[in-house]
Amino acid sequence: MDGQRISDEDLARQIRDGNEPAFEALVHRYHRPLLGYLHRMCHDYHLSEEAAQECFTRFYLTRARYKYPKPLKPYLYAIAANCLKDYLKSAYARRVIVHDPAPGMGSGRVAAESQAPFDVCHGAGDRGDPQDEAVRRLERREVVEAIARLPYTYREALVLRFYQGLTIREISQALEVPEGTVKSRLFTAVQRLKESIGDAARPCDGPKRTRRGECK
Repeated sequence: MDGQRISDEDLARQIRDGNEPAFEALVHRYHRPLLGYLHRMCHDYHLSEEAAQECFTRFYLTRARYKYPKPLKPYLYAIAANCLKDYLKSAYARRVIVHDPAPGMGSGRVAAESQAPFDVCHGAGDRGDPQDEAVRRLERREVVEAIARLPYTYREALVLRFYQGLTIREISQALEVPEGTVKSRLFTAVQRLKESIGDAARPCDGPKRTRRGECK
């Protein structure tokens, strides 16, 4: 089955009706993006993989609840976000230390990785968005480290927007918060990144840049 020829929502409807190849196509389509999102949030590859598998399992077991043509992307990310929070709670209970866990999971820390084991930096959003432009001007290592230091709710919104390419509406649906709240979290997240990294987030006064994109 060529899952790329049909929409996410049509795939979900076919899965709901018992079409196994449709489920395989959905996993093929979303495994990498969801894994990237989960890893950006917890910086633990094995935990991310477990949460991703659990996400697909939960979707399949509750497939009858899907109401066509409800947008599938935010629906899946909502499941993934909940799976990760459940896994982080479990990890914390086993004394696995995590960085700034989701609300209600205590406190902890994990070192920010300079680069994920796979490329998750895609779908950076619409060109011309001032927030997108600010993030694009940052060094990759600095971005990863600064994002890891953000409070969970800000990091969550920022990763979904700039790394996973979700729209404001999709993030609102995935996190079940108003669009205004999403915009506020994104604004605050970007401002904190600028404060954390400093001049790396600011445009050059002149047109000259180094090969690495730094201002001269």
